[in-house]
Formats: sequence, C-alpha cells, structure tokens
Amino acid sequence: MKNREQSQNSPTDRRAAIDPMPGREQPPAHRPQKLLRLLAGCLGCLLLVAGAILLGRYLGQRQHGHQVTGFPQAPAISGEPLDVGDGVTAALLGGYRQLGLDDPLPAGLDIKNPAQPYTVTEADTIHFYGTASPKVTLKINGVKVLCNARGQFSVTGRLSPGPNAFHIVYKDEPERLYVVVCDQRLLRGVSPAQDLQLSAGSGILVEVQASAKAAVTARLLGEEITLSQVQQPAGDEERPAAGSTFVGMLFVPDDLQPGSEVGRIQIRATAGGRTEEMQGGLVTVAENGPQALPAPPADSYLPPAVDPGQDLYPDYSGSAVAIQAGPGGAAGYAVGQMTNLPSPTIFPLATGTIDFIEAGPLVCSDLGYTDQYYLLRSGTRVLAREVALLGEEQIPANHIEEITAQLDGKDLQLRIKQSWRAPYRIEWSEGGLLLHFYCQDGARPLVELPVNSVFASASWLTGEEQGSQTLALTFGSTGQFRGVSSSYDGQDLVLRFAPVVRSLAGARVYLDLSYSGLSLGGVTDAEVLRGIAAETKAQLETRGAQVCIGDGSLPPDQRVQACRDWGGTLFLQLRLASAGQSAASGCTASYFTPYSARLAGNLTAALSSATPLRDLGAAQGYLSVTRQFTCPAVALSCGHLSDPDDLDYLSSTPGKKQVAAAIADGIYAGS
Repeated sequence: MKNREQSQNSPTDRRAAIDPMPGREQPPAHRPQKLLRLLAGCLGCLLLVAGAILLGRYLGQRQHGHQVTGFPQAPAISGEPLDVGDGVTAALLGGYRQLGLDDPLPAGLDIKNPAQPYTVTEADTIHFYGTASPKVTLKINGVKVLCNARGQFSVTGRLSPGPNAFHIVYKDEPERLYVVVCDQRLLRGVSPAQDLQLSAGSGILVEVQASAKAAVTARLLGEEITLSQVQQPAGDEERPAAGSTFVGMLFVPDDLQPGSEVGRIQIRATAGGRTEEMQGGLVTVAENGPQALPAPPADSYLPPAVDPGQDLYPDYSGSAVAIQAGPGGAAGYAVGQMTNLPSPTIFPLATGTIDFIEAGPLVCSDLGYTDQYYLLRSGTRVLAREVALLGEEQIPANHIEEITAQLDGKDLQLRIKQSWRAPYRIEWSEGGLLLHFYCQDGARPLVELPVNSVFASASWLTGEEQGSQTLALTFGSTGQFRGVSSSYDGQDLVLRFAPVVRSLAGARVYLDLSYSGLSLGGVTDAEVLRGIAAETKAQLETRGAQVCIGDGSLPPDQRVQACRDWGGTLFLQLRLASAGQSAASGCTASYFTPYSARLAGNLTAALSSATPLRDLGAAQGYLSVTRQFTCPAVALSCGHLSDPDDLDYLSSTPGKKQVAAAIADGIYAGS
C-alpha cells in the first residue's frame, strides 16, 4: 500500500511507468505554461507603467489647465545650423513640452515669436517659434523648416546690422514678411542738438536715445550728470525701438559773464566694455538775459513808471517772470493734474508776457522722467526753463484801452491795446474761445467784430477772480476753428486767427514726411512716401491749394517752424505705421488739438472708402509735430510698413494715385 502511494505521488515513477523508451530524457509537459505565465506577468507590468504615465499626464493637464502648448521660454539650441541664405542661418531647437494626447494637430501657421512682424532688437539673433501642420511645408527664406510630430517648430536666425527680411511661405497662404532690425549702436540721438543762448543759471533738459543696456552721462563745462532711463510716453511712439530714452538736467553756471561760451553738451554711453560719444548743441550765455530774444519796440518788458500821486487801482506785486520761449510761445500745462504732458486746450503764452509766480518751482515726476514748472497767476503751469526771473516787482493794474478786430488779408486780427504785457490765458471750449485777462483795472472796451469766417460774436463775462476779465469769442460754425498765433507789437497783444477754409482754393498745405530709410523688397519707405507726397501735391494743386513738401531730415521742432515760416494753414505728416501698433494693416491718424480731430477722422475715412486700406480710426496723441496751435496738424499713417499687402499697394503707381486722391478728399471734407 505504501509502495502504491509512492507510485501515485511521484512524478518520476509515473513517467517511468508510461515511458515506452526508458533511459531517454523527454521535454517537460509544463514548460509552455510557465512561458505563458511569464509573458502575462511582463504585460501586466507594462500596463501598470503605462497607466501610471497616463494618470500622471492627465493630472498634470488638469492641474495646469491644459496649458501645454505654449513656449514660456526659448528652448536650448540643438542640431546643426541650416543655411537659409541672405546671411541668415537657423538651427532646429529641441526641448519642447509635449502636447496632450487629446490635443489636435495644428491646422494653420501660428508664429508666437516674434510677436510682431516688425521688430527692433539689440541682439544679433532672432528666435522664431510657433506651431504648424507637420504635413505641410514651411519655408523661411526658401529653406524648409522642420516641425516635430506635434507640429512644433523653432529656429534661430542670425542678424546682420540693419534691417533683416524673413520671407515665410506656408501652404497656400499669402507670404508673410517679418522685418527684424538689428541696431547695436549705444547712442542714437541727443536733444537739444541745436545751439542755445541761455541766461546764466538756466536749466537744460537733456534727452538722449541710447541702448537700454548702456549707462549714459551728460557733461557741460565742469558738470557731469548720470542720465536716468525712462519709459516712452503713452501715445508718443514714433517707431518700435530697441533703445530707451535717458533724461537729466544740466545747468548753465550762474557766475558766467554774458557772451561767454559754455561749450557743447557732451554725451557718453558705455556698455559691455564699449564706449560711444556724441555732442549736443553749443551753449553760450545770452548777452542781455531775457532781452536776448528778438526785442520788441519797447525798451523794457515792464510798463513805464507811474506817478504815485495818480488815483489808480491797487498795484499787483510779487515775483515777476517773463516768458522766454521760441516763436511758438510757452506751452501750457494743466494745473489740476501734475503731468509732463501739455494740455491740448490751453494755448501757449506769447514770448515776452509778464506774469507772477504763484508757486514753484514745482517738481513733476511723470512718464518716467522729472521736470520743473512754475504755476503762474494767469492759471497756467509752464516749464521753468521757459521763463526768465525778473525778481520782485510792483506793477500798476493793467488797463485795456481798446480791442480792435480787423481782417488782415484772410486772417482775423485781434489787437488788445494795453498799458503792459499783463498775464492772460487763452482756453478752448466747445462753443468758442475764452480769453482770460489778469491784473486788470476793470475796463471792458466794446469789441466789434467784422464779418469773418471764425467768430460770430464777442462778449465779456464776469471774471473768475478779482482783477480778472474774460472775453468769450463764439464760433461761427462748430468745429471750424483753424488755429491762432500770438505775439506782441510793443505792449499790445496781437492775436491772429486763421480763416476757415471752405474750399481748397487758397489753402496752404504743408506736407511733412516721416521715414526711417528701411528697405523692403528693394523699396524704401522714403521712396514710397515721396511718391505719395508728389501725387498728393499734384491732386491738391489741381483743386487750387498751395503745397509745400518739407525736408524730412529736419528735427520735429524745426519742421513745425518751417510750416509756420511758410505760412501753412494745415500741417500733414505722411508716414508708414509699424506693426507695433494695434493692428497689422490699415491706416490711422494722430492729432493733438481738438480742432484737428475732425480732419484726422475725415482722412482715415476717405482712405478706407476709396482704397483697400482698413480704417483703424483717429486718436489723440502727443507726437511733437502735432503739438502746435497755429493750424490743424495731423500725422497720417497711410498703411503698415510690415504688411505685405499694404506695402505692395502703396508701392504701386495706381495705389499712390488713389491714396493721394483720397487724402485730397479728406482735407476738403475736413475744411
């Protein structure tokens, strides 16, 4: 029984019992089963690992809101450079984050960097990255750019100094043009660049355009200061720039004799072991202080002495100043809000005006830089550098003997005959102008207006404070005001109002050109603008207007003065916008004064209705060429420099003619 149990429980004995050929080894019957169990175990491990990976990826997507397609920073460069031609090379980059498994492949081309088709940089390379369909050919400057399996691409192009053009072709979409300007200069410009004659002790605001990486200093005689880097004021963007603005105040030594030469403003910029230098204007001490300006017929800014025995209104006393500015006068700044931007509704004070300091000097830090102002009795805030301090004075109340209004040619001339150049302020209102006179004796002479195109009536209002009088001039037609200039003839204040132009016959249009010399496809922006200006001149002249095309190389303030010297009744700057603005194509306009708004809107509307250019609208801005009050002034962007369609259209002869005709229509509609 025992032997039987052993036979049943022993596999060896069982094999021996059935083996027909004892002594020959046979393969075990259970080996295939063990192999299957091993394979099943491996497969189970693989499934566990895959499940863990999928779960981690799912949780990661939930945590980050599926934000897995972006490029938060440039990945590290890997791979060999590819020759792209035109001195531009590219390298395929790795380091991408993978897309989620459920994210679809990109269907179109999405260039995430550069963010705009027109870019200025100080670097010698530019990084292109984005997404595109991996099944569609993407080429930059004729060379194929590879995408990974999820449609991600990234290349780096090397830049040569100056503009670099990148032509991007994808599928059947229109060719895209990206322009990258490599500007590695440390210094780009300095203001003031013109020679200056200033009183001893005067301050000079120095403004320098330089590399954002540079340390910039300014030096005059023995004084050297470090300039502060500031931000670009809102609304005053001329073009995208890699550099920054640096500002600071230099002062003319107060112990120098009249007529002595102080020297030139010296600018130095250093960065990365490099140093560049540039010179500004030559500074000399004025011979006769405030009277170094063009002298009026009177011997002094102040009125003649009065017999103290006369029965007069109370005298006005305080720290007196004389406005000492250029031909355009001293810009007015808002009193209730401290800002470094001038007010578009306060007209400049004429050079030679006497006023009293109510407060100051006031320091205003705004828009990234600091300046100094005086608050005057006339309710105007002016730059400290545009006044000459006369010291403590006691002056009799001003007497306005008469106000005469007459037509001088087509201009309406208003002459205020008075005893001295007393404080005043001209202010814009919706229905007309308000002329505030200060330090007055209460006289209100009758004002009789001739038939004119500007004003319908003139009336006196109750003054806002004792000793002040306000003359209200009501517009004949709302929105038809064209500007005013102010000056002195002896002690008399003379205001000249430009006539309302109801047709282009007799209008004097000053065309200014703003260009950088950038070449795209063999055509420079200067050539495009000159062609448009020539066609516009021809269009306007056939309609009876006189046209002057200005010198585009002049500084902004000299362009404005050239318009004044020529007697322009309208200032129009032609330019091509950059892609750094709100849209990539179309026309837009910038204006400063309220009475330039209508012209700006009519110009963009006329262009969009008669040409393929989109109307991006008109907006108030602070471009230096539009900050003038003698006539309407508009900066018109005829199209976008970086948009291929805009550029092709504006470069063509039919395009120039259509744009010119539309500009002439817009000027007529805004007149």
